[in-house]
Amino acid sequence: MASKVLLFTALVAFTGLVFAQKPCNCGSIFDSLNKAGNDIVGLLGPLLNAAGDVNGCSVQEAKNLGQDLLIKAIKTVSQLGSIPVPPQVTAAPFTLQCNGLKPSVEQFNSFLKALEAANVDSVRCKCRNTALENLLLKLSVLYHHSKRGSFF
Repeated sequence: MASKVLLFTALVAFTGLVFAQKPCNCGSIFDSLNKAGNDIVGLLGPLLNAAGDVNGCSVQEAKNLGQDLLIKAIKTVSQLGSIPVPPQVTAAPFTLQCNGLKPSVEQFNSFLKALEAANVDSVRCKCRNTALENLLLKLSVLYHHSKRGSFF
């Protein structure tokens, strides 16, 4: 009986080690959220501002992709932060036709996953930060400028 209790205790301890969570550091989590957000904005800017062919794809294709990814980012950030999607944000149907922009889509998805992972940590650690609100503001400004065709 004692050996069974000892085995059970060892199993519980081992399971705890295997599934150990990262320690909570809200400052680091905030930095991760900001980095992922800045990476997203940094990727979208050149697509939305394209003035010539991008990776062998037309300016219009790049701008349409940028707009599509921008709306996806706005909706994701809104959902993650439980923030209402700005009502003026609307999506037009878009299907990527040019293979030259696929790496941009993959990179965007990678940045979005990093943002989601940092948000999971933020929620788990009960961090109170404004990274998602700040990112949504940046994305909304980018959206409005892209609709007007004017950028900074």
